[in-house]
This record gives sequence, C-alpha cells and structure tokens, in this order.
Amino acid sequence: MRRAVWIISALLLWVLGAGCQGRYQPAQARIQVTVFEAPARLVREYALETRMRKVPDSSYFMSVISPDELHSMLTRQDGAARVLYEENRVVRDWPRAADSWSYSRPHGHGGSDSACSGGGAGFLGVRGRDDHLETRIRYMVNHRGPNGRKAVESNISFESYFPVGRILLFCAPSCLSQQPPQLHAIAFQATPEDWTHPYGERKYGMSGSTRPAFNRGRRSIVEMMQ
Repeated sequence: MRRAVWIISALLLWVLGAGCQGRYQPAQARIQVTVFEAPARLVREYALETRMRKVPDSSYFMSVISPDELHSMLTRQDGAARVLYEENRVVRDWPRAADSWSYSRPHGHGGSDSACSGGGAGFLGVRGRDDHLETRIRYMVNHRGPNGRKAVESNISFESYFPVGRILLFCAPSCLSQQPPQLHAIAFQATPEDWTHPYGERKYGMSGSTRPAFNRGRRSIVEMMQ
C-alpha cells in the first residue's frame, strides 16, 4: 500500500513539474537599473499621475515611460535630476539568491555628512512565459539624505510581463519639505538577449535557435498588473 502511494505521489510530482516546465521557459535579459532623485514637478512632467499606480504596501508609485522620456529627465540643462546609481548587467533565470545594490553620493559641495546614501536588497530575475519576458523585481529600498536623515524606507515589487522597449519607473516622496519637493526614483529597462553558448545548451538543452521569441509589443500597465 505504501509503495503504491509513493508511486502515485511521484507520478503527480512529475506531471506537475512537466506542466510548469511547459508554462515557463528560461530566459536571459540585459537589465539597466538607474536610481536618481529629481523634483516632483519634473517627474510628473514625463510620468503623469494619471498613469501612475500605487505599489501595494509601499510608499512608491509605479509608471511606464519611454526611454526618451527617461533620457529627457536625466539630461535637462538645469541639472535638476541627480543620478545616484547606474548598473547594466545580464540577468539569467528566476532568482535563486538575493540581489543588492548600494550608493553614496555627495550632496552639493559639503563634506561626508552631506552625502546621500542608500540601496536596495531583494530579488531580480527573468523568465519566459507565453512568449513574453516576465520579470520579478522585489527590493527593500533605503534612501538617506544629508546627515543620515531617513528619506525613504519602503519596498518595491513587480512580478509580471515586462514592457519590453519601455521603462518601468518607481517613484516615492523623498523630501517634500525641500523646495522644490523631491522624489526618489528607480528605473528598470529589460532587453531580452539570445542564449550565451554553452550556457543554455548545457543547462537546458536549448541553443540560440530554439530560444523563445519574446513579444516586444507594448502592454498597458493594467495588463501587466493582472
């Protein structure tokens, strides 16, 4: 009797595993992460509040903007936006280990006490699903202003189809008492890449020619959150 139960359980696990493998495919994408601080009016100029969505249990709001809109925000001649951190790297598979990033930038012409510091700790991963690139973004974010003043301490999260060719932007108030009021912003851009031989073939028996063709069409933020 026990042997029969064990065999049935093993078969069920195998069937479930095969179903999961058929639903999800391994993926590889280049992820660009840009963290910056900018006046609230500047961010709203390119990411209208009507297009922003509150992240559950978080101080952050989320929006989707174009690469040109992000570039315009960061390269304004008045220098209103201040980049705190930038990273561009290849991410493979759904996360199995924690990911983190950190920064420390001087604020104005002051000394070490005037520096802005912060970072994020959590998970970042990609996978294929229904011919789309799906991402998991989950971090606890900590941003401190001059003299170690706590400006933002909250989480960001996103687990759905990524709007390939667009920017996923998270924004939270960082210093509303300052004039002009400031927002802390984190921008993610994901670009699917072909398998790097022999990584894909060795691990999955897949080569660049058998890699899923991810849909690069736009998706609305409502569709992504479903």
